[in-house]
Parts: sequence; structure tokens; C-alpha cells
Amino acid sequence: MKRYRALVPVVMVVLMAVSWYMLIADSMEVESAYNTYLSEARKYAEDGITKYAIENYRLALDISSSPEIYGEVADYYKSQEREEEYLDWCQDFLEAYPEQAIAYDYMLDAYLTDRDYESCYDVLETAEKRNISSDSIDKVRDEIRYVFQLDFNTYE
Repeated sequence: MKRYRALVPVVMVVLMAVSWYMLIADSMEVESAYNTYLSEARKYAEDGITKYAIENYRLALDISSSPEIYGEVADYYKSQEREEEYLDWCQDFLEAYPEQAIAYDYMLDAYLTDRDYESCYDVLETAEKRNISSDSIDKVRDEIRYVFQLDFNTYE
């Protein structure tokens, strides 16, 4: 019985050390995979291979989501002149980060590219309700103020 009393603390220490080692090893493996996916995505984006670039960006975002990566993908879509994908990505960006001003900046840019001023006003209104502002938001508000007018006239 006394032998077990001496053995239990030793086993506990060994198990604790093994668990810490496993935790650190897994963390390093995840970080390595994230960096690999990002570097591959950037390489494919540079080469103009959209399918694999987006695939690797999505894998990286699954590991660790960030507004910077969403912005990088949005910039890539815009540079490739893929308006529909750019708009869809910006909508996903805004859904993922509704409290980040940069998401509104990209969404407004996508709608301005599409000349969808009514949707621009909707985004501006949402940003205003959430008390989100940036220089870009103010610039767009001033830019489209006199371009498009919302009328609430009803006809019978």
C-alpha cells in the first residue's frame, strides 16, 4: 500500500509533463499549418491561380480568422476583377466582423464598384447605428450624398 502512495505523485508529475508537451506540440503544429496555408495562398495569388489561392486562404481562416486575411482576399478578388466574388466575399467579411470598420470599408467599396448606391446607404446606416466610423466611411458618405437620392414617395 505504501508503495502506491509513493508511486501516485510520480505518475501524476509524469502525466502532467506529457500533457504539457502534447499541448505545446499541437500548438506549434497548428501554427505551422496556418503559416503554410498562408504562404501557399499568397504564392498562388501571385501566380493568378484563383482556385488554389482561395482554397488555401479558407483553410488558413478556418485555423485562425482575422480581418487582415479577409482584406487580403478581398484585395485579390478586386485585382482579378471578379466583381461578383468580390461582393460575396465582402458580405462574408462584414458578417464575420460586424464591429470592424474595415469590413464596412470593403463592403462600401464593393457596392460603389457595382454602382449600387441604395445598398451603400444601407451599409452606411448600419455603420451609423453601430457607432462605427472611419475616414473611408465618411469619404463615401460625402461622395454619394448628391449622387443618389432616396425617395419615399408612394403612389396610389
